[in-house]
Amino acid sequence: PLVLLSLFWRNATKQGAIAGLIGGGVTVVLWHNLSGGIFNLYEIVPGFVVCLVLAVIVSLCTKKDPEVLAEFDSYKKSNDYKYLQNLKNKRHQNVFGQLPGALRCLLCLMNYNLKRL
Repeated sequence: PLVLLSLFWRNATKQGAIAGLIGGGVTVVLWHNLSGGIFNLYEIVPGFVVCLVLAVIVSLCTKKDPEVLAEFDSYKKSNDYKYLQNLKNKRHQNVFGQLPGALRCLLCLMNYNLKRL
C-alpha cells in the first residue's frame, strides 16, 4: 500500500510510511505464528490492511513537508502527467495504454526522475 499511497495520495508522509512498514511487518510475523480460525488466513492480507491503516492515520496526524507537496503538484502540472491523462481519456489501444494505471504512473515517474538527472 505504501507505493500506491506515495504515487496517488498527496498527503502521504515519511512518518506514515515508516509506521505502516513497521506495523505491517510486525502483523505479518505475529499472524504467521498464530493458528486456527481466522489465523489460517494468509498473513499478507492483515499485514496489508494494518500497513494501510497506520500509514493513513499517521500521515494525517503529521506535518507535511512543503517541498514534497510542491514536487507532487509540479508533477501533476507536467507534460508527462498530462500525457497520461490524454491516454486515459482517449483510451488508446496501444501496449502502454493497456498497462494498469499504477504501472503507467510508475513508468512516467521514472521517466520524470531520469530527466531531472
